Parts: sequence; C-alpha cells; structure tokens
Amino acid sequence: MWYSIPMNPLTQFQHQKCVLLVSGGPDSMALAHMAITHQVEVFLVSVNYHKREQSHQDIALVQRFALQHGCPLFVFDAYDLVGNFQAKARDFRYQKAMEVAKQVNASIIMSAHHLDDHLETYLWQLKRNHKPLYYGIKPSTWLSEFTLIRPCLEYSKEQLIDYNHQHHVDYVIDESNSSPMYTRNVIRQEIQGMSQEDKLKLLESIKHANQGLKASLDSFKPHFTPQGIDVNWFKTLTQEEQHACLRVYLNRHKATKASMDALEQFVLHVDHKDYHQFFSPVYLLVHHGWIKVFHPPVPLQVTVTSMSEWQNLSLDVFGSPLQSLKLNLTESDFPLTLRYAKPKDRMQIKVGRKKVFNWFSEKKIPRIIRQYWPLIVNAEKAIIYVKEWGADMVHRTNNNP
Repeated sequence: MWYSIPMNPLTQFQHQKCVLLVSGGPDSMALAHMAITHQVEVFLVSVNYHKREQSHQDIALVQRFALQHGCPLFVFDAYDLVGNFQAKARDFRYQKAMEVAKQVNASIIMSAHHLDDHLETYLWQLKRNHKPLYYGIKPSTWLSEFTLIRPCLEYSKEQLIDYNHQHHVDYVIDESNSSPMYTRNVIRQEIQGMSQEDKLKLLESIKHANQGLKASLDSFKPHFTPQGIDVNWFKTLTQEEQHACLRVYLNRHKATKASMDALEQFVLHVDHKDYHQFFSPVYLLVHHGWIKVFHPPVPLQVTVTSMSEWQNLSLDVFGSPLQSLKLNLTESDFPLTLRYAKPKDRMQIKVGRKKVFNWFSEKKIPRIIRQYWPLIVNAEKAIIYVKEWGADMVHRTNNNP
C-alpha cells in the first residue's frame, strides 16, 4: 500500500527534541520540512565531505532552510575519509549526530532513508549473500544510547520529490548517486526503473523473508539466560547457526560490527575457560562453560578528600552505596582514591599481604572484568577495600566476616 504525505508517524514526536541528518537532497529536506510542520523540535546536522565541487552549495541550501525555519544547524567537515568511503561517511555523520544529540539532550536521531533505499538494501544483501538480522532497513534501531528513527521508509523517492514541489522546499540532486563506480548505485538505478507493481512485489518478498528470519532467530532467545548461553548447547548448532546466535545475543546488548572473521575467532575459543573478545561497545566472554556479555564501565579515578565528602558522595560502582560498605575510616585515611585494580595490587590480610589478582583467580572472576574491579586506596597508598572481598585487617568493622 502506498500512503499519502505528510506522514502521521511524526505526530508522536511533537515537541520532542530530535536530531535530523540533512544533506540537502530531496529526501532529507522533505523529512526536515515534515518534522517542522509536525512541531518537532528539530536540530539539523549536515556534513560536507568535500568530494564534490557543489558540496558548498548544498550546505548553503541547508543553511538557508535552517534560517528560514528558525532551527539550529550544526555543520561538520570531513576530509579525506580513507577506505570504503560510503561506510566511513556513514560512520562519521552518525558519530556527529550522536555528539549533537548529547549536546542538546535529545534521545532521538532521524534519518531520511526511504522506500527505494529499503529495496536497494535488500537487493544488495542478496547480491552479497549477506546473512542479516533483518532484510532491508529497519524502521527504528539504536545508535549507542540514542534511538535512530527512519520515518520515510513507506515513501518512495519520487513521492518525497513531489512533496518538496508541493511545499516549495528547495533541494539538490547529488550526481554521485548515479555514478557506476559504486555497486549500490547500479542497484539504485535498477530500482528507479521499476514499476509500482514491481516494487510492491519486492516489498512482499522482503516481508516474507523477514517473517521467516524472525522465526529462525527467535528460536535462540529461550537459551539466553541470566547466566548467559550454555556452551554445551551452543556447540550443538551448525557454524552458521552459531554465528547467527552470537549476533542476536550481541544485538540484544547493542553491540555493533560483529564481522564474520571476529565471530569465527570467538567460536574457536568456546572451549576456553576464560576468553574474551571486544565487540564495540561490549566484551563477549567465554567463562567456565558460559558465553556472556560484559559492559565495561566508565573510567574510575575519584579522589575523596574528607569524611564529610565521603558521606555525601553518590557512587554505585561497589554494588551498594559507599556509606553502607563495611569499612572503618578515620580522618587520617583521607584523601581516599577510588580506582580499578592493577596487577601488582596487594591488600593486608592476617599474615602478610595478598595479591588482589590472586583473589580474582580464586573467585574465578573473568580476566577482562578484573581490569574494571573497583577498590579503595588511602592516604598512605594502602589498599583498604576491594569490592566483594571487603576491607583490609586494619579497616575492618566489627560486622566484617
């Protein structure tokens, strides 16, 4: 079914802060106008890649639009992106959009991917024999802590151009989108030559493909337990199923860029007692028969200068409020330093001092988690408290075990 424009889905974002990626092209300019019409609080982000002589004109058009409609515009320059330009350009603009979203306290980022992009992505996936978690382009997903919304997926590029003409919205055409140097552009031209009937048939194919894919991927989810994924069960899967299972598990934890090579490398270590691999922004672990995810916390280096500051400090890295720790402090202990453990750290026990990392081994704490294990150091540079181990002999309270 082909829907009319403007779109009702944007009404749910009325008066909400949204960051919009705009290039000056007909699709992003149409989305920007629709969002403003629906009273969305819009922050425009545009990138000049300096790949075309007309790129400055594109930015100037977006600037005029922003000025006309009174919405903030953030322009960024990207020079000499090395490697896969289209992939690098996408990563760059998403990164800048997230920076702006954080700056203006917005939780939503919008892009103007449209129906033709959806069909193009599906054909590209088939051509490259990709094994995606979703065929085509998802209407919404996430970028780090932000939600990425694509409100235009129901509308063709032709419809968006018509919208611009009806509402007198200026736009530019990027001639590089027709260049045969990019494989996707060849597919794009194929889609542009399709009739409405052909596009509807292709949409139906995508719908059925996603239904089958969802049923297959959902079969893994009952095996995602609070402990993780049982390695014994995981080893009963085929290699293709193992890769798909890990991608679904990582996707649940908002991990990105799980390449085939990286997944194969991880699978090779599933019998290891303690192995980890980074899939940004999380670690995937194998630990004593379980596959699990570890979210690395933010860096920790906090100095507490006095008892009153300690009593008022709000920090939950130890699993409970600082004030409830079984730790007997005196003014001579200050300033305290709260940091993560280091390999040579030792804490005083009944006889001598024991290496913190030896305690980690006894407790079978995964190696990667040891790097993010909090402890407390006093003014004399002595470690006086380690998370879950407790306080040293001098600073133990009467209630300490």
